[in-house]
This record gives sequence, C-alpha cells and structure tokens, in this order.
Amino acid sequence: MTMKTLILPLCLVALLCYGCVDPIPAPPHTLAEFTELQRTHPQEYANSTVMRHNIQRVLDPDLPTADREASLDLIASLVGPGGQLPAEVSAALDQDDCPPTLRKRILGQGVAVATVRNGSNSATTVTNGGAADPLPLNKLAQAPAGPRRRATLRWLIENPKPEALADLCKLWASEAPNGSDEQLFRQAVGGLGAGKWQDVLLDSLNAKKFAARGSALSVLSARGAEIDLLNRITAMTAQTVSIQTMQTFVEKFGYIPANGGQLLASVIVHAENKGVLDKPALLAKQWSAKYNYKFNIRDYHLLNKLSVDATRNKIERDELVKQIVQKLAVRRHVDRSAGPFSRQAAQMTMPDLWNIVLIDEMLHRKRVSLALRILADRLRAGLNSPRSGLVFFEGGKAAAKLYPQGIDSTQGDRDHIPERELQRAGFSAMCHLHTRFEKVYNGDRAPTSKRELSAARQANFYGLVLTSIDSGTFSAFYYNPDGAVVSLGLFAFGK
Repeated sequence: MTMKTLILPLCLVALLCYGCVDPIPAPPHTLAEFTELQRTHPQEYANSTVMRHNIQRVLDPDLPTADREASLDLIASLVGPGGQLPAEVSAALDQDDCPPTLRKRILGQGVAVATVRNGSNSATTVTNGGAADPLPLNKLAQAPAGPRRRATLRWLIENPKPEALADLCKLWASEAPNGSDEQLFRQAVGGLGAGKWQDVLLDSLNAKKFAARGSALSVLSARGAEIDLLNRITAMTAQTVSIQTMQTFVEKFGYIPANGGQLLASVIVHAENKGVLDKPALLAKQWSAKYNYKFNIRDYHLLNKLSVDATRNKIERDELVKQIVQKLAVRRHVDRSAGPFSRQAAQMTMPDLWNIVLIDEMLHRKRVSLALRILADRLRAGLNSPRSGLVFFEGGKAAAKLYPQGIDSTQGDRDHIPERELQRAGFSAMCHLHTRFEKVYNGDRAPTSKRELSAARQANFYGLVLTSIDSGTFSAFYYNPDGAVVSLGLFAFGK
C-alpha cells in the first residue's frame, strides 16, 4: 500500500483534500488501544502476539513505569478473571530496579503468577532433573534470564534441536554481548550446525526460509570485531538477497547492518538504487578520511543527493559548524537545557550538520511557514489533519511531506512513535518530522521526549519536532538516534 503524502509547500490545497488511509496499526500497549484494534483491525494480531509483545514491555526497565503497568493491565485482561498471568511476568519481580508500584500490581492482580510445569501445552517439553527445570521450547524466545533459562540452554547443548535455532537467535539478540549466559548461547547455537556458532548464524543468514535473520544479524554484528564479520560476509557465496545486499554495502561503504531493521532498510535502498551507489560511496569515503565518519544506512538519502550537488558537497565541516553556531547563537530558544550548539558540535556527524543546515533553510522559507500556519489552524479547529511526516532532500533543498498515521487524529499532540509504514517510507528520507500544534500554548511539550529519543534509537532515524509556543510562534528541535537534541530556536508561522 502506497502512503498518501502531503507536500508542505502545496498544502494550502492538499490539506483540504487528502484522502484517508488505513495503515497497519502497531500492536496495542493499553486496554484502550486493544479495544480500538478489535473494532478497526480485528484480524491484525492474534491475542498470543499481543500477549508476547506486552510481556516484553512489562519486563523492559527502560520503559516508563506507567507504560509497563498499562501493558500489565492488558495482559491481565487477556487472561481474564480466574486466569493466570504468564510465568514470564514474574521475572520483573527479580529486577533490582523493579518499580514498587509495578511490583505491587503484579502481586496484587486477581490472577496468580503461573508456573510452567513439565507436560504443559508445548510441542516439546524438556526435563532436567536438577534444581531448576528447563522451559518448554515454545517458551524459549521470551525466556527471562535466570536458572530456568540456563537449564534450558544446557539441555539444548546436550540435546541439539535445529528447530529451536530461530528462537535461540531471538533470545540471544535481546542480550548484551558477554552477558552471564554468553558461553551457553555459543555452545547451544554451535551445536545446531557445522562449525562454530558464527558459522551456524552466517549459514542461517544465507538460508532463504530462515525466520530470524534479523536476530542472527544482531548477534553477529554485536560481536563483529571478534569474528572478522566484514571479511566473512565478503567471502560468502550469496544465496539470499540479504547476503547480496550486505556484500554490496561492505564493498562500497565498509558497512554491515547492526540489526534486522537496518538490514531491511539496506535491502530496500539497494533495490531502489542499483547502479548509482558509486558517487555516494565516494563522498562517504571522503568524509571518513577527513572526519572519521562511519556510514549508516539512514544517511544514504542525504549522501546520494549531496554527492551530485557540486555547490554543496565540497563545503568543509568547519564551515558547516560555523554557519550553525552563528545562526543559533542569535536566535531565541524555548529550552536550552542541552546547552548551546557550540558545546554539542564536536559530537555531531557530517549528516547531523547537513540535516540541521537544510532543515533550518526549509523552516525559513515563506511557503513552508505558511503551510505550517494552515496546519496549525486546522488542528486547533479540530479538523482531521496529519501531524507526522518525513523530510526529503530534493532539488538542492529540504522538502517536508506529511503522512497520515492511524493515531494522528485520535491522540492530539502526542510523541512521535512512527508506525511501521512510516518507518519503511523513512528509509528513503532525510529525517522524520512531527508537529505539536493542536494547543496554542504548548511550550511545555517543546523539547524532544525520552520516548521519541528511544524510538529514534530503535528505528534508526533522525527527527525534527515542531511545537506551537503561542499563536504566532513555534519551536524546532532536531534529534538523532544517539540521543543528541539540538534546539534550532523559535520560528514565526506564516501569514
């Protein structure tokens, strides 16, 4: 399905006539979202999928407590009165920093925390006879750290089950390198094929029907220096599009995707840009030699456009920094908690610097500021309008396009957590755009939120958030997946 877009400079007309789209919704995180999903997309996610997704959220210490508790409430609703919470939920109680309110809600639920017994409903039940019983293999992918997971890994070392490789990869990918079970994972995976664990995972990447390619890549990339991953990928005989794509990006950019999301982006970019990779690759190499730049697939769109822009691509890093410092130093800012840009410049990459320069130019164009005024007026009048979109580098300048999202029209000035369709479209964009214009005086929402920074890190994108400060002014904040936030200052809505 092609997303319907709204080009900001033309949105005086387009905003009044854009069509409705029905993008694939994200898995629900709350009872309200689940109820809405049942009404609008009743066949989209099985209850078991919703359950697994929210178990992971309950166990995620990086999520706000309220979000973890909302997921717990949804899980309790799914099991129903008299049911049992999944055994995995109890792992939250073992976390040293488990919030007291979450602990109380788990222990105080009207359902009991389940225990997984031998003979439970699973395709394969493993037994150990020791102090900790191994888990059924159908519970492996979500197994929390602890004695039972270790018992399961030891059992798999003694009893190799090739059908467990995909779930093993998913579980291992969720762990930091050199975690407490690292050696057990290596032995368990290594026993499922020829050679060592890295050989098994590389073979899985090159297998056409393997179901956990992204997780296998995450494990390999996190340990890439140890196993000389770049040269291993280069030496393979490609049997899949994934390996063909990685070999191309290794050759041209010295780059290997870090996870499944980056691999998907690389495959899409490669398919859309065959035969035109040499110029952006050359520019990336020049940046690498001069500024120690390391290519990332999220930078391809910018590099591709800059590489053929002779008026811009020879501008040096120092000149870009100087331009930005001079502009931002004299501008009003609603929030400078991150400090002036001059203190952050050293941590900014060349793509960061170019993104800021191009976005700043875009926001100063009269047609763009007028389009933003029209969008703000529509939102404040309660008219259905998209709030999120993407920024592209076209014709030597940045251009913004709005993409309706399923929850844009229902949750007001929310955080920017892009849906799957917008994420995919963003693979070929410069950065994401989100507006908070529904309220006139919205300054307390101006800085980029922690949830937005987390989303940028997980989905690997740059972001721009525009927030209404008063009837005639909005703020602009740029952010990147590394957690950097730059205030671009205050701008006037067009008239």
